[in-house]
Amino acid sequence: MYLAVLAEFSLPLSMMPILIELSKASNQDRKALDRLSMDRTSASYKMKYGLAEWFHEQTVSELKTEFFSLNIDESTSSNLQRVLSILVSYYSPSRKRVVVQHLHSTSVIKVDSLSIFNHIVDVFDRNEIPWQNLVSVLLDSCNVMRGSKSGVESRLRAEKARHLLDVDGDSCHHIHNATHKFCKPFDYWIEQLLHDLYNDMKWSTDIREWFTEICLLLGLKFTMPERFVNHRWLSCFDVSSGTQRLFDAYTVFYYSFIPKDEKPLYTSVVASILSHRNINPEAKTRIRELQTEISNKVKTLTADGKKRKERLVERLFYNRRKTRLILSFYIAVLPMLKSYVCLFELKEPMIHLLHNQQEELFRNFLSCFVKPEVLQNLTAKKMKELSISDEVLLDEKDMFFGKTATSLMEMHRKDSGVVQFKHQAKQAYVSCAVYMQKKLPLDSTLLRCLSALNPKVRGGTTTLKRLKKLPILLPNVLNDEQAEEFGREIHNYNVSGSLPPFNEDGKPLRLDVWFSKLFEDNSYPALYKIVRAILSIFHGPQVESSFNVMGDIIDSRSGRMNIETYNSIQIVKYGLSSRKESESSVSVALDQFRRKDVVYDPVDVRLCHKIRGSSGKYRKILEEQRQKLAEKQASLNISANKLQSKLAAKRAQHAAEKKARLEHQLRQEKAQRKATIGARLKKLVALKKKKK
Repeated sequence: MYLAVLAEFSLPLSMMPILIELSKASNQDRKALDRLSMDRTSASYKMKYGLAEWFHEQTVSELKTEFFSLNIDESTSSNLQRVLSILVSYYSPSRKRVVVQHLHSTSVIKVDSLSIFNHIVDVFDRNEIPWQNLVSVLLDSCNVMRGSKSGVESRLRAEKARHLLDVDGDSCHHIHNATHKFCKPFDYWIEQLLHDLYNDMKWSTDIREWFTEICLLLGLKFTMPERFVNHRWLSCFDVSSGTQRLFDAYTVFYYSFIPKDEKPLYTSVVASILSHRNINPEAKTRIRELQTEISNKVKTLTADGKKRKERLVERLFYNRRKTRLILSFYIAVLPMLKSYVCLFELKEPMIHLLHNQQEELFRNFLSCFVKPEVLQNLTAKKMKELSISDEVLLDEKDMFFGKTATSLMEMHRKDSGVVQFKHQAKQAYVSCAVYMQKKLPLDSTLLRCLSALNPKVRGGTTTLKRLKKLPILLPNVLNDEQAEEFGREIHNYNVSGSLPPFNEDGKPLRLDVWFSKLFEDNSYPALYKIVRAILSIFHGPQVESSFNVMGDIIDSRSGRMNIETYNSIQIVKYGLSSRKESESSVSVALDQFRRKDVVYDPVDVRLCHKIRGSSGKYRKILEEQRQKLAEKQASLNISANKLQSKLAAKRAQHAAEKKARLEHQLRQEKAQRKATIGARLKKLVALKKKKK
């Protein structure tokens, strides 16, 4: 039965354990299960005005007492609605760690700084959230969000929260954009290769099957080419790594699409691959058979398919050395940028590492092409001011290109393509470095001071000085008395030998978990307050993951679902995620609401009231909407007739066309009968005349 349900509604097989556990939990209360009934509409209003409202009220109540930060972004849904989403991060004393909740999503008509600002203010005012508790806001770096004069952040700081911290924009976005600068000097040579490989395998089943067999014969595991995403430039590294792994297989496969008169020129390339991989004679014979079979495919290719094959042949054969040089260069350099983004996309507090990681990333990147003596003892602030000109650069031959690229250049030193590649690589380094130098806040006093919260740097004078600046940087957190107490506490904290270990079972603890252990005995109350505020700061684009989920909830088939319903689903989803205790849990929802004893175990009375009252609230809102519509129609002197639905209009149109078609058929039949009778009368008249 379960398998049949999965198949009938196209549910993923991973849902099977959850369905079974849900059935077991529901079966414990047979009386409630027998009475359970819920259609799509009732599920919608119970979710919106019942469960989601219960979660939302808990979040808002904590925001009224805890310091918090926001992550805000805007996107377009699959049914073409502009959606503004707001995530909130704060330290939860009940769960003793930082949690991220979905505060609100709303549909916006005009996306400008004033509209977004007004939406944010409306959320705060409607929920009576104090602006005093707002610590920071993480936004895109576009002018609408972070414009210095009229951006959203500037408006918030000027009109609502003057104490708002400037943590800069999303540094992960900066690194993606820096990667774009790095790739640009190569004229997107590799990016076009990645696009063509992905599309070639995606749209042609027979090509995919042939290529799978080629991989098997070469001793390589076949995987579908990954998609390169233009707006996430670091995906270029991931896709390039997969392409490098299958590069020999692509070469053997696309050899079949070389024009017949040019194939002898590149036979040695394929032969060297087969020899290097020790392919046995039987496999070689089968490869030649496949190549002949694939060559016959050329005649049936579409115009786009032919152009795509020509581009692939150009990159894999005609300009093979250029492709290998750039591809290996990407794989050698881009991991530095990728590791930074992966670190700060983690869903745990990492703000204490942000400054040091940015400094380390920029220093390591510069070391690839800048003279070592220039970088020696260079502080982050001086790196920010460094003039990246030819005077400080290494000679092109001494720059870092990676093992494979260096080996290829050594073999073809005087080749014009190698000379051009070196020049392009130098441009890539400089363009990327200049962009990072401009965008990364390497000279930020705030981020340097926040790095003092790292337990590993405790005990030094520099750490103590930076900790002392925190109450000044966060003026909304401590009063004068607490600020004085904070000064005494940080002296004790900086030299204390009785702090909890930072590692547990050989793994470092999350920063918020470590501090929760430190503050269990309430020995540092002022420091505790400052730390709770700082831990809330966003450092990565978490709101984007909510937009990824939006595509699963709102699609072309759910066009009638409004943003309010999507908002309620997201509130529940994030609320459950914040309550997750074990990674091995099948479902947080089952853990949260399952009762071992359905008769005597307590239930949440407020949640029950909200679920039961959701129907009445839904009907009340519908009635208010009807009244507003009636008032608007009356003011505009519009007839208050019930508006025809899309389905009703379609049926009415179909009925009218059917009626017209039947009437047309009747007229044609009537005309036919009239013509037949007329013909017979003429025939009779003619016979009478003949007899006379």
